[in-house]
Amino acid sequence: MGILKRIRDLEETVENIERRLNQVELSIQSQLSEFGDYKNKSEEELLSVKGQLQGIIGTLESLVSAAENEEESKSARDLLKRARNHLTRAKNAAA
Repeated sequence: MGILKRIRDLEETVENIERRLNQVELSIQSQLSEFGDYKNKSEEELLSVKGQLQGIIGTLESLVSAAENEEESKSARDLLKRARNHLTRAKNAAA
């Protein structure tokens, strides 16, 4: 395999990874938009939401550390901040 073909293959792989990361960020944004109205949720619902948020936070922390550039890092950090805010709100509603 020639070096130019290998470089094109690697560039395509990177583009696919970036596309998937964008899809993950869009999915997380959508999920965060669905959360809310914590005071009117049952204890069981709050436990479920907190579990989901903790998973989202773990994913976002991975995205922040894997970010290749400042734009990707900022986007992931902003979503991480939103997710942590939602988790705090859900914890406060349960208290």
